[in-house]
Amino acid sequence: MTDNLKFCYFKKIFYDQKYVLLVLFLFVFLFEFAWVWILFKSDIGNFVNNYAGFLPQSITNMIGFKAGSGMLTSQMMSFGYAHPLILISMAFLPISLPARYIAGEIENRTFDIILTKPISRWLIPSQLYLFVIMSIALLNLGLFLGTWMGTIVFAIELPLFTYFKASLIGYLFYLNMAAIAMAIACWSNEKGKMLSWMIAII
Repeated sequence: MTDNLKFCYFKKIFYDQKYVLLVLFLFVFLFEFAWVWILFKSDIGNFVNNYAGFLPQSITNMIGFKAGSGMLTSQMMSFGYAHPLILISMAFLPISLPARYIAGEIENRTFDIILTKPISRWLIPSQLYLFVIMSIALLNLGLFLGTWMGTIVFAIELPLFTYFKASLIGYLFYLNMAAIAMAIACWSNEKGKMLSWMIAII
């Protein structure tokens, strides 16, 4: 009975979020694919390289740019993994899921109904965190696949292992974010309060 409830709860989360997860995966994949095109095949990439050459050395040293070298392109490629649009997209599920399925359930008092069933109290946060782990892994895979596909389509050689490590570091970062969100959600009785705490921390 308990195993069946575990499977049903995980399946419920998946069916609730499958389209959101699909849209986010396609977005991060296409964003990184387009980022490769922008830097290597469009005029914007040349403009950035030329513009960086006119910056004073004190400014380039401060921001870490090395104009006129391949390092600038690598740095701009890495920025694609930390672009504000990517950060918002990647942080959406780790924050919104605990807010909806834990803090929101506590606020609506629907946990009382769930806990009348013969299940462990840790089932909901553990199954939810498992889904978050899988979702973040899928989205980070989308980031790397977008870069990898861009190198194939546009015939560009890039140190892919470096960007794989960048996506892995991002994966650990968003896992920590999800863990903090889960902890706050478990101690919060209002969804809005939980979201405000997470926004303040971020």
